[in-house]
Amino acid sequence: MQSAYKSGHSTETALLRLKNDMLMTIDGRKAVVLVLLDLSAAFDTIDHEITCSRLERLLGLSGKRLAWFRSYLAALTQCVSVEEALSEVLCFLFGMPRGSVLGLILFIIYAIPLAKLAQRYAIQIHMYADNTQLYGSYDVTDMEQGQEVTGRPENCMSDIQSWMITNKLQLNSNKTELLVLGSSCFNKHSNDFQLQIRMSRLISSVLQ
Repeated sequence: MQSAYKSGHSTETALLRLKNDMLMTIDGRKAVVLVLLDLSAAFDTIDHEITCSRLERLLGLSGKRLAWFRSYLAALTQCVSVEEALSEVLCFLFGMPRGSVLGLILFIIYAIPLAKLAQRYAIQIHMYADNTQLYGSYDVTDMEQGQEVTGRPENCMSDIQSWMITNKLQLNSNKTELLVLGSSCFNKHSNDFQLQIRMSRLISSVLQ
């Protein structure tokens, strides 16, 4: 479910996966509800203790291997340089250095539970680093009658937001987008499809 920083994977393979899944769904006379999640400064808010917990519980690291990662995270520092003036060097309490290979891989590991959360609701997910796409398929008649269509994505999004708060991540609802895709058999009521996410309401853009 992740195309970033993996051999043989790229933004191209991520787009091909999404396009193929959506076209197959539409060819089956169903509609696709697609939510494009946007995170605010995702790499800057990663919690180091949660990261170590992921390594231990999800990947089974222990002993010297886990201690090595703890040492790496504890040694991360930052400072600000302006002309010839250098600020005090401080330790990172949160965040991963974006320029490091290891920091990018640790972010992917950090986000593993997000994919499992979406799958509980039978919603597909594909990610490229911190860019996350959630999408589900629905019968067009259900779209018109409003049956179940809003409930499953809204419940999923509610749990995802709760998970992000617990894991120190921030969903940017202003840049999160909702799209509904389908064939020309769409009823005009599909234009009214909306999702309530906490205090924000996403109104769909319909592509036919």
